Amino acid sequence: MSFSAVLQKKCDVVLAPKRVQKAIESATEERSGNIIIHGLTDDPHENNGDLKDLVYPVLEQLDDCVGGLYGFASLGRYRQGFDRPVKLRLTSCSFRDGLLSRKSRLRNSEKFKDIYLSPDLSLEEREVRKRLVTEMKARREAEPGKVFIIRGGKQWYQRRVGGGSGRGLR
Repeated sequence: MSFSAVLQKKCDVVLAPKRVQKAIESATEERSGNIIIHGLTDDPHENNGDLKDLVYPVLEQLDDCVGGLYGFASLGRYRQGFDRPVKLRLTSCSFRDGLLSRKSRLRNSEKFKDIYLSPDLSLEEREVRKRLVTEMKARREAEPGKVFIIRGGKQWYQRRVGGGSGRGLR
């Protein structure tokens, strides 16, 4: 049996559809408990202790204990004048959802108003979201009296109820 025949046989086993699907699901599940923090000041000589001093006050501002925090790390390489995002690994999706639901508290804080939280999305999820945002902007321009939002990977139309600031999903 030739080397290429052996290699083909091994590749067929390794790249079987069930194994590939299981690997994709595993990666998605692993990513589902993560949050990305944008806007933290970056230091070329930072270590985990310095990063901890930046991350913990953000979590305290969100009135959350750090018990659900599994780990954190800066993403990418240091570049002068740019802040690297920080990935937080959390113990559960429910902890992540709780933090994301309270992220507006950062905007209301003078100290953390330039800090943004977002879920950790795969490349495909980011592309879908980007397409939805582009479509939503076009619909906003076409229908200026309406308010559009994105929830659950779909566009929703919201209209102001009673002309006030309250909104009702329609």
